[in-house]
Amino acid sequence: MPEYWPKRRFTRYPIVLPLLHRGKGPALASAGAGWTCDLSGGGARVRLAERLRPQDSLHLRFQTDVGSIEGDAQVVWIGAPDPQGGGVQHGVAFTNLPPDQLLPLRGVLTSQKPWWQPRNRLPVDVLVTCQFQRRPGPAFQGRTVNISRGGLMLVLPQVLSQGTALDVTLQTPAGPLTAAGTIVWADPRGRQTSEKLIRHGLSFTAATWSTSLALARFLANRR
Repeated sequence: MPEYWPKRRFTRYPIVLPLLHRGKGPALASAGAGWTCDLSGGGARVRLAERLRPQDSLHLRFQTDVGSIEGDAQVVWIGAPDPQGGGVQHGVAFTNLPPDQLLPLRGVLTSQKPWWQPRNRLPVDVLVTCQFQRRPGPAFQGRTVNISRGGLMLVLPQVLSQGTALDVTLQTPAGPLTAAGTIVWADPRGRQTSEKLIRHGLSFTAATWSTSLALARFLANRR
């Protein structure tokens, strides 16, 4: 349970975005990565690798589907380590968001509707190599369309059936990043033309916390 939870004045939305954080004092000079759990106009609930201290001041950068949002925040509560999702949850309150950052933040928040999916997926086009997990066969390549903490959309040269288990490797500037996943849908219209790349949805099934952090760092560093 959180150690401290101030009175809420802003509606919170279940938006999961990658972030980078950096301490604003000499004792907090190191930078880290993590994910939001929810987001509001006044702050966020975030999952970080390390446990910070109440009242710590941070500079945050969230990556959204319309670009990055940067500003200063303060830690207001700290939760227990999450044995399932990994990391430590923190509540942070924004203390200084520059005027040019308020409009994109407001746009992300006001786009959330009960009948729409949260804007958790980021448009990313990178090369991906796929390998079947449960049957033999050569590796094959495709490209990502968008990526979130829970999975990705990719285009492949062949139609894969729902439930196909893959190891997918993204080629990132920091090196290959591999995660296990399962195909949850494929665009049937891709069957019409053999030369057309076919869209698929893949859900991560065994992404470790270290892999999740590496993915957050990769996504948050994209401009």
